[in-house]
Amino acid sequence: MRVFIFALICLLCASGKAQLLEVDPVDMGTVALADNNSVQTLSIDVFGNVVNSGGFRVIIDGQPGLYRATNLLPNVLYNVTVSVQNATMNPNQASLEFFVFDIPSYDQQVLTDVNGEADIRVGGRITTSGSGGRIFAEAPHVSAIQITIGF
Repeated sequence: MRVFIFALICLLCASGKAQLLEVDPVDMGTVALADNNSVQTLSIDVFGNVVNSGGFRVIIDGQPGLYRATNLLPNVLYNVTVSVQNATMNPNQASLEFFVFDIPSYDQQVLTDVNGEADIRVGGRITTSGSGGRIFAEAPHVSAIQITIGF
């Protein structure tokens, strides 16, 4: 079995003078793919719960992402949108197969504290093609997300 490392780079976007700090990136962990004869999925929700369709063997556990918004108005409820910038996770190497990344769970609203700060939790999910192929590059597979905060 081949081992793959998943890491996500965050493209940060916030309204006004707000800043968004990456505390912990979404990390799908280190996995081996045992079965790609049907579509396989591995999900991590905002609480760190993992759902594996069975085709992945988890070698090192992943974790949900944690991002901190700062310089917002204090004690205000903000709406949050998280989108994937490149759903196909590319290893920057030749690879016949690839993973698709999406965001099934995230904090859709956050309440800032008295300092105008709020934490945003983001889960993730990777999906295989189900083509039967298992020729994946043994390299980090990376995707990018954008977090937008507004009223």
